[in-house]
Amino acid sequence: MSLRAQLTDAMKEAMKTKDAKRLATVRLVLAALKDKDIAARSETSRDLLGDDEILGLLAKMIKQREDSVAAYKAGNRADLVATPGCYPTATVLGLAPLAEKGLLGEVFVAAMQGTSGYGRSSDDLVHFSSMTENAFPYKTEGHRHRPEIEQELAALGSPANVTFVPHLIPLDQGELATCFATLSEKTSRDGILDLYRKRYADEPFVRVLDGPPNLRALRDTNECHVYVTVEERGRVMAFSAIDNIWKGASGQGVQNLNLMLGLDETAGLR
Repeated sequence: MSLRAQLTDAMKEAMKTKDAKRLATVRLVLAALKDKDIAARSETSRDLLGDDEILGLLAKMIKQREDSVAAYKAGNRADLVATPGCYPTATVLGLAPLAEKGLLGEVFVAAMQGTSGYGRSSDDLVHFSSMTENAFPYKTEGHRHRPEIEQELAALGSPANVTFVPHLIPLDQGELATCFATLSEKTSRDGILDLYRKRYADEPFVRVLDGPPNLRALRDTNECHVYVTVEERGRVMAFSAIDNIWKGASGQGVQNLNLMLGLDETAGLR
């Protein structure tokens, strides 16, 4: 049986048994294998190692990740920390309190950010003449950060299918993720607000607001501003704003390094 077939069977089994961590892992690997370059390297590796060895290496990587998460939760230093992308950061922070309670059903995300988040490569889309007084979606089919978002929501307790569409807006930095989620059980707006406020009460860089966030308010900070509400048909709307260069990249990297070194989490960031 091919490696892809093994992973597909593993995903079906994980969905059947509702094993969130295994499902997230398999989804991530399958998404990576869709990349032709990764798939080619995988085939080469199989010639040298075989499927069992490759799966063993993946299991080792997963174990290192789980050990690091456990270390953080226990207040100990982690040896392996992966700083997430800006889109997963904003989206997951916007939905994490719901995911931890296993409440997420379907998730739809429309995320907007400035041109600094487009990537290191440049093309006509991000030239000044194209971006000024303009806005548009891009990479609408299977954005590369979608598997990471699904992975983390599943790891938190809510395996969910995520529809994710990024947009470019005429800014140099800043990001807003508007998340729509159906829930597995009915709840009230007050109940959701209380859940978010309690979850983020002790987080130094996450603020739960009484109204929608705006990007200018957190420019050049490591903060994430979250506003959540429930529309009349019961769908949750969570709005999560960050500076994609700070909280979505370098600032969060420093925050993670502080945790790895046993320093105050906020050192150098306030």
